[in-house]
Amino acid sequence: MCEIFPFFTENQNTTISGDGNDMPHWTVAGCPAMNELSAFHEKSAKPYEGRIMAIYAEMTQSDSAKIEELNAQLQPIIKEYFDYQVDFIKDHSDSYIGHFMLDQMKDRRFQSAFVLLR
Repeated sequence: MCEIFPFFTENQNTTISGDGNDMPHWTVAGCPAMNELSAFHEKSAKPYEGRIMAIYAEMTQSDSAKIEELNAQLQPIIKEYFDYQVDFIKDHSDSYIGHFMLDQMKDRRFQSAFVLLR
């Protein structure tokens, strides 16, 4: 599995620390852009991604009727998360992180459209 650890560095002393075999738990210190990215993830990962992943996990163990019910629960959470990301981008339009997130959303939209066309 290929893991990606996005980080931003600026013309400052920046430190990356953590276990080389546990990339998702690395920390980057000394860089305002990384502080901004960490704050976003802290606010978004817990309320949105955690709920979304819990529903996806339940879907893998469910029959088609239950999957439809879970999907109905999932859609408003995904929309709320999307709206949160859009608001963050609007509020941080002058930052690296806002532009990075906008690019990530664009790529996900393209991938979703590609899957639908197949």
